[in-house]
Amino acid sequence: MYKKCKVVMLPTNEKALIYQSKLSKILGIKRDKKIINSRVIAQHLYILSDNEIKEGDWYYSYLLNSRYIAPKGFTKSKLTNPKSEYKIIASTDPSLNKWIKLNPGELLQSLPSIPQSFIEEYVSEYNKENKIEEVMVKYQPRRDKECIIITPDMNIELLLVTLPNLTN
Repeated sequence: MYKKCKVVMLPTNEKALIYQSKLSKILGIKRDKKIINSRVIAQHLYILSDNEIKEGDWYYSYLLNSRYIAPKGFTKSKLTNPKSEYKIIASTDPSLNKWIKLNPGELLQSLPSIPQSFIEEYVSEYNKENKIEEVMVKYQPRRDKECIIITPDMNIELLLVTLPNLTN
């Protein structure tokens, strides 16, 4: 089953693989341990789905241009555009790719990372003024995990594996 998903890039104050020049707006990839200087802005990529957002899921708000963890009893805002909040299904942000303790005995499942090959293609296309804003995501159910293959128009494929839930 294929599903169209969105790709967004957000600035961060943390270290990141992607950086953007403040002057030229060109993207680059950090390839060594050099410190990013004041002339660039660190960036992260997020792949977003309109799947249901449940408690403990990471989600992105277009209205607030930021990411959040859905609290207990979360419902999408009915006062605003219902398409303003999307579930984050993959990211380059390592803070979303860790196990997070919500309550005693509860763990938030880690998000898959976006592979280097997709990051490189995204940066290359962005710098050609061809910003990748949507990708087709193929969901392939497996025995104990769900695999997701993300294929933008350029036929780049990446495999994202959702880890089994360890809360039990």
